[in-house]
Formats: sequence, C-alpha cells, structure tokens
Amino acid sequence: MRIDPDGTYHPPISDKIVYAGMMLSRAVGGEEPQIIDYQSQQLKLFPQMAEAYAFRFAAHNIRTRYDHIQSDIRASDISGLQELHGLSAGMKAYQLATNWGLEVLRLSCGGHGYSQASGFSALYGTFTGGVTAEGEYSVLMLQTARYLVKCVAKATSGEKLPHSIAYLTAKPEFQCPAKSENDILDLEVLLVNEAARQLHHGIQAGKPQHEAWNDSHVYLIKAADDGYMSGELTFMVTNQVAALLAVIRPNAVALVDAFDIPDEMLGSILGRYDGNVYENLYNWAKESPLNQTEVHHSYSKYLKALLKANPVDAKL
Repeated sequence: MRIDPDGTYHPPISDKIVYAGMMLSRAVGGEEPQIIDYQSQQLKLFPQMAEAYAFRFAAHNIRTRYDHIQSDIRASDISGLQELHGLSAGMKAYQLATNWGLEVLRLSCGGHGYSQASGFSALYGTFTGGVTAEGEYSVLMLQTARYLVKCVAKATSGEKLPHSIAYLTAKPEFQCPAKSENDILDLEVLLVNEAARQLHHGIQAGKPQHEAWNDSHVYLIKAADDGYMSGELTFMVTNQVAALLAVIRPNAVALVDAFDIPDEMLGSILGRYDGNVYENLYNWAKESPLNQTEVHHSYSKYLKALLKANPVDAKL
C-alpha cells in the first residue's frame, strides 16, 4: 500500500498484507493480552461476578429462613414474619442491580454485545420483568426501611433485636470510623438512625405519621440501600479495589464456570464454555437467512427495478 505526494493511492498486492501489518503492530512487545487482563474491563466484570455470588448466598439464606418460619408457623409462632418480610423486600428490590449489571456487561463486549449472537437480548427479556413484578424498587425499599425504623424504635426502648439487624444497637458514628484501607466498615447504622430521627422529628412537629413517613422517603430509601463515605475513604477504597483486581484475576474464569450454566441455557456465542468465540460467530453469521445467497432476494423483488427506473418515472 502506498500514497504518492499527489494523493494517488496504490492498493496493496493482497489484503492479507495489511492484516499482517496490523497483527505485527499488536504483537510488538510480546503476546497480545487477553481482554479480561485490562484493568478497565476487570472493573466492569468483577463487581458483577461478586454480586452474582452475593445474590446466590443471600437467596440461600432467605430460603433457609423461610423454611424455618414455615415450621414455626405450624407451631403457632409468627414472630419471625416481620424480619423475613423486611429482608425479602430489600432482596427483591435490589434485583434492579441485575438489570444495571446486564447493561455493564453488554457494553464491556463492545460491538459484539449488541449482536443477537451475544444472548443479551434474551437475558434482558428474562430479567427486566422481574424488576417490577410483585413489587417496584422504591415501594419495596420503603417496606424494608419501615421495618428498620421499627427496629430502631425497639432498640431505643431496650428490646432485643433479631440477629440479622442487631447491628442497629451499635452506637452510630457521625464520621466514618475507618482509618485505613483494611478497616471493615459498617456504614448502614448511621443512615438507619438518621432516617428514624427524621421520622421522629416530623411526628414531634405535629405531622400525622403518614406525612412524616412520606417526608422521610429520601432518608428511608438511602437507609435501605446505601452507606456514607468521606472523600479520603473513597480514595482508600479505590486503592483497595485496584489491588484486589489482581488477586481475583487468576480465579475469575473458574469462579464463573463454577455456576455450571450449560451453553444451551446461556444461549450466547460470546459466553461459550470452550472459548471459541470468533470461529462460532463466523459460523453463526453464515447460517443466518440473510447470508444464504450472495444477494438477498429482496433486492430483486423490491430494489432492482426501482434503482434501474428512469429518474423521470421514479416515484420517490
């Protein structure tokens, strides 16, 4: 390939020569790294993988609680129902993260993520309905927040709280207690107590309980959904995340394979177990009805006559 000073373009003898040059430029300095080795990709993929495990463990925990409570109900003991409702409502609301995660993963696949071969279109159809089915995010978060606020009131009066929310009895810190990157944070306490304080102040100011509750929605949803961090802590967490990416990487593929989802169920060429993505993308494209002939039949049926028509007779 050559371009003369006057702009004349001389094509290469073979297109393969151009491709060989591209491969050479990629290979300079050693073998081309896998996409998953790039830290920017790991920041997209690994949190979704961690959430998948968190959902699995949380679902198992709630199912176990449900089975125990069923036994208690048969023995006329309904004391665990409120706790189960608070936990399951929050769990169901947080399913919204599944949809966010799907979009993050689709974008991480680049242009191939938009292809039907990726399987994302089917996954969207499967999971999107779950976000609002049997309860919408904000409503369910408020259900969890209502339970947490009741627990704060019980803790204030000295009542013993269930194990899952016993952390609310800890003295709240108005500044994050973390001092180093290795500190384990328990950030929910402040927000739950702040939500309860806002609700209590509203009632003391003479508002009916339902109005005070409505005015506290922002605090209540945050209490069920989030924590608090200073700028310095955010910097610490960022450093810790970067260090942990390298720790997770050697086991990342095995951690995903451990779910043992068969290719037939996943329905994604990009996510094939054998990793032969590009060969199978090519085969998938060849099998498409659009590629069964050199020129699609719609050209002869609709476009050919139109394109060859006399411009004077053209209807467009």
